[in-house]
Amino acid sequence: MNINKRIMIADDEPKILQSYKDVFSTKQKTISYFEEFETSDKYLVQMFIDGDLLLDSFIKHFEEKTRIPLVILDVLMPGMDGITTAKEIRKIDPNVMIIFISGAPNLDQEKIREELQHDNYYLRKPIDSDEFLSMVESLIKNWNKTEQIKLDLAINKLYSKELEEKNKELEKYTYIFLNREARIKELQDKIKELESNLS
Repeated sequence: MNINKRIMIADDEPKILQSYKDVFSTKQKTISYFEEFETSDKYLVQMFIDGDLLLDSFIKHFEEKTRIPLVILDVLMPGMDGITTAKEIRKIDPNVMIIFISGAPNLDQEKIREELQHDNYYLRKPIDSDEFLSMVESLIKNWNKTEQIKLDLAINKLYSKELEEKNKELEKYTYIFLNREARIKELQDKIKELESNLS
């Protein structure tokens, strides 16, 4: 199974974005917004300075049939905030996992859960690197497993339908064969009857 390890991150603070690069242990030391970079754990990460830019890139990837399993959003950003960005992302792909990062002490997690339904996670600033990486790894694995199960179910459904059609075809030929056998037997009986009448 090919594991999708794509991640998008939006935060309006360059220092925080740099800290994500440090956490992911990339050899690339300077921040390059929008460009995807590969981490030492083979994550493909793109970082953005606001939700609008992340959303534009997310849409572009989705249109190109490239799925993004995980999006990490700062809750409070100028322009499109993290929660609005998450809502827009979920309209496009309802299965994306989202981690909200916030330093705000009064974040209403219940309200966010109600609005976004599922697969929303929260970490408070400053983030603990080990906790963060553990959550990222777990969510990426979970997303990939879920997608694999969906694919397996779709394939099984397709095979089941195909098998059902083949069974119907087999039943049809069996019916034709059995009718043919009965017709042959009937004709053989008539021939015997005619032969016995001629003798």
